[in-house]
Order: sequence, then C-alpha cells, then structure tokens
Amino acid sequence: MDSETNETPNARPRLASFLVHALQVQSERNPTSRWQKLAAFAISFVILSIVSFALLWLGDRINAPGMAVTRILARLQAPAVAMFYPGEAQNQIALVLYDQEFLESQGLAWPIRYADHGDWFLRLVDSETKPKAIFVDIPFSQNRDDRSLESLIAAICSITHDHGVPVFMAALPSTRSKGLTLRSGLNPDSGDPRGPCFTMVGIGYEPDPVDRILWHYPLTTHLGPEGWKAGPSESETVPKYRSAALALAEDVAKLDLGKETDQLALVWGYDTPDQSGMSPMNAYCQPGKASWLSFIPGFLRTPFESAPQRPVCPYHAAFSMAQIGEFSEEDMKKHLDGRFLIVGAFVPGYNDLIDSPIHGLIPGPYLHAMALDNLLTYQGQYKLSTDWNNPSGDLVLSGLAAIFAVFLVHIALARVRVSFERARCFPAFLKQDSLPGKQRPMLRAIAGLVAWVAKLMLVTIGAVLIIALLQKCFRIGMLPVVELATMTIAAEALDHLEKIKAFIIKNATLIDQNMRRICQDIREWFRPRP
Repeated sequence: MDSETNETPNARPRLASFLVHALQVQSERNPTSRWQKLAAFAISFVILSIVSFALLWLGDRINAPGMAVTRILARLQAPAVAMFYPGEAQNQIALVLYDQEFLESQGLAWPIRYADHGDWFLRLVDSETKPKAIFVDIPFSQNRDDRSLESLIAAICSITHDHGVPVFMAALPSTRSKGLTLRSGLNPDSGDPRGPCFTMVGIGYEPDPVDRILWHYPLTTHLGPEGWKAGPSESETVPKYRSAALALAEDVAKLDLGKETDQLALVWGYDTPDQSGMSPMNAYCQPGKASWLSFIPGFLRTPFESAPQRPVCPYHAAFSMAQIGEFSEEDMKKHLDGRFLIVGAFVPGYNDLIDSPIHGLIPGPYLHAMALDNLLTYQGQYKLSTDWNNPSGDLVLSGLAAIFAVFLVHIALARVRVSFERARCFPAFLKQDSLPGKQRPMLRAIAGLVAWVAKLMLVTIGAVLIIALLQKCFRIGMLPVVELATMTIAAEALDHLEKIKAFIIKNATLIDQNMRRICQDIREWFRPRP
C-alpha cells in the first residue's frame, strides 16, 4: 500500500494536522479545546470571506451591480434600515402640491398661468405664517405665450424681500450656458433694487438602471467632457451647480457638510406622519409604522396577513394647494410655519414621478424632501454612495460584518443539526422501515429542501439585521453591502464553505507540502549569496 493511504492524522505534518483538526471541530463528538474551536471558527470565517469577495469580484466582471437579485434584496432591506432612521427632521419639511382636486376646485387646466402661480405662492406666507424657505419644484424652463410673467416675478420678490422667506427655483442645466437656466425673462436678478429674488437649484437625478428606484441623490453636478455628470469634480474651475436639497441645507439651515466625496446614499424613512388633515391624494396608501417585523422579508409575511396591504404613505406631510385656500390662520401656522416648503405638482399629464424602495411610485418632490431630511438628520455624516471599485474603510469593515452575520447563522444551524443527530430527533417518518423503499428517499428529499429553504431564510434575516445596524453606525450606502451579502448568501446556498473545507481536509498533506515548499523558496531567495 502507498505510504499516503496508510497515513494517519497524527502522521501528517504539523500544519496539515492543525487544519484538519480545526476544520473538523464542528463534526467531532470528542471534547475539543477552546483553541481548536477558535481556530475552526476563524479559518471557516476566512474561507467564507475569501469566497464571498471572489464571487463579488467575479460578479462585477459580469455586472453584479446590475443583477436583479441584488436589487430585490435591497428593496427587502429598505424597511429594516428605516427602523433605525432618526425622525428629528421629519416635522421640519412639508409639501404643497398642485393636484386634480386643486384644478377642479379652481376650474383650471394644467399648466396654470404665471399670475396664478404667483397668487398661490403668496398665500403660503402671511404675517402669522413664515416658512423657513420655499422651494418651487416646477421648472419654468420653456417659453410660452403667457404675458403674466411679471406677476410671478413680483410675487417671488415680495416673498423674498417683504416676508423674508428665501425662495429656491428648480432649473435645468445647459451645456451652452454652462449652468442652470430658466425661461427668458425669469432670472434671479429681476431688476429689484433690493437684490436677487431667488436662487436657482438643480433637480436632476439618475434612477437605478436595473429597478429604476432612487438609491442615490446628487449633491452637486459638474460639467464633464461628455456632459453633465452627478458628483463632485476634482477641479474647482469646472462649471457645476448644487441640488435643491444641498442648497436648502447650506443656505437656510447653515449646515457645514464638509468636502463632498461622493453622492448622497438615500435612507428612506418609514414612519409616516398623522394623515388627518392631509390631502385626499393619500387615500391610496396606509400610514407606515416601522417595527421588528420589518426584518422579516415581506414575501414571508404576506401569506399570513388578513388583507392585502396598501402601499406605505410617503414620509413627509403633504397638502393639496386646494387645502391652502381653505386653511384658517391657525391651520396655516400649524402646518406651514417654520418649515421647509416644497411646492410641486401631481396632476394628470405631468409625469414627475419617482420610485421609492418603500413607498413605490410617488410624486418627485418627495425625493428632494427625503434628501433634505437626510442632510438635516445626519449633517456632515450623511451616508455616502461608495462602491467596491474604490471602497472606503467603513465599507470594507461593513462588508466583513455582513459576512460575519451570515457565518454566525451558518454555525448556529450546523450546531442545531449536530445536536439533532446526537439526540436522534429526526422525524420518525424518515426512519421508519415500514414505508416503501421508494417513498423514503422522496420524503428525505422534501425534508432536505424544506431545511435548505429555512436555512436561507434565516441567513437572509440575519443579513438584513446586520446591514441595518451597519448603515446606522457607518457612512455607507446600502447597495454595496447588499451586493456582498448577496454573494455570501449565494456561497452559503451552494455549500461552497463546506465543499472547500472538505477539500482542505482531504488534501491537507498536499497543501502543507506546498506551503513548506513556498516558504523554503522564499528563504532561499533572501539567503545571502557568497
């Protein structure tokens, strides 16, 4: 017989023996030392981490960020992340929307006249009601035959200078002017001797190319060789403009957000405000209240819910412009005073809609409201939209922690399985010899499939919990951590960890010999030559 086949574990070299004993700790029945258990734990975690990052690298080569499964898990993750989102800034922001109710009550059609805009803007301020700022999320960019433009300009200048409420106007970028532009005749310096009447801000955003959901929000946009590009520029001389949320945070809230290094990774809120007194346009949705059930994926909860669940209402208070005309002074002060007001439109034919991972399709102004809420909440520690092409230290630590969470679930389930084997607690129908021989394999296969699915569900829930905690503690976005966790769950689902451990155990002696040969070559390389 060959010497290798007769070799016992004790006859193996030291490294091989250590690897085998360490990796077999979970399946051995004999008592093991604390160091052996720690070694098994560490080596298995290192193997799973290497496999996860290898799958992430391989997936990146085949466009893993565009994989649908990553976005599905990210959407499941969003309510759990919202569990830890502070709500201090929620009541500082409110939306006022032109909607169908307003058009019908006023007998108007969209778009309404400039003079009508001016009249309704003025109704948002009075001697008793003074918002912090008004952002008009309606870009007046196209010239149209409406001679009442001067009335709109006069109203905006009155709000700014007479009432002391700063006004921000949505504008679109132009490569020709290398900046933001509005229609002719409408510009910040409208000839008022008291100074500019408003500030132009950007409203551009880029939905995710896979699921069209808004995961990111540009704070600044700069002009590159191929046009306008979201994110900071390395050169201070490159033309750029600020987003609405950034301008409101800097100019009105006076926040020092530090140097911008990446886009804002949006954290969507879940707990919606009291819907009483709000616009009937929210009748389609239900108030949201985050709970620990958020960590259980929705597709697992739905079969046990008594009735189909409506979408969750948006995070910020919203009122129809028609309600503004009916509010008393007390109502105006209660709902609008001291708040950032975002004025937008939600009318037929005006397709300013965005997709939120929590709320579904909602009017576009909610995007700027959520981004502003993030900046007011986190200030200089807002979440960064980094990726694995240039990972930060926080992202690497968070990724390892996500792998660790999946690994802990793996260890726990392995221990449970070993305990059941020792106690012989498997279902009796899998062990009865009275069953026909053809039925036993089928029943075992079904039981194995159920156990496999349950294992993946527990792993997913563990990953959801740890990612939510990580985003609370670090300046990271959710998508890159979800991408790595997806690869870790895939490695776990395919039993890569067990397969690699089995390979190492089987080939421990060969691995040891190769390691010794490499170490010997390194020593020879550095040995002084005569």
